[in-house]
Amino acid sequence: MSCAALLAGGASIKRASVKNTLYGTVILHILFVLSPLAGQNFFDNVALGKCFRTFIMYGVIAFALVVNIKLDNKRISSTK
Repeated sequence: MSCAALLAGGASIKRASVKNTLYGTVILHILFVLSPLAGQNFFDNVALGKCFRTFIMYGVIAFALVVNIKLDNKRISSTK
């Protein structure tokens, strides 16, 4: 959960700040509040909101890691 908050807040693999932590915490709390409503509206089942939330959270982590890896590779190739 803390890793997801850091990455959702914009932290990179090598560097994180308090600002990233605060942004990520707010984003994930909003996700926790809105996911039951999204589950109710999209699937007509509040319980599916938990699965929706988990899917979105892991998607955010995967997206942030892929973006960080691409940026690191771009920086490495530009310094050579």
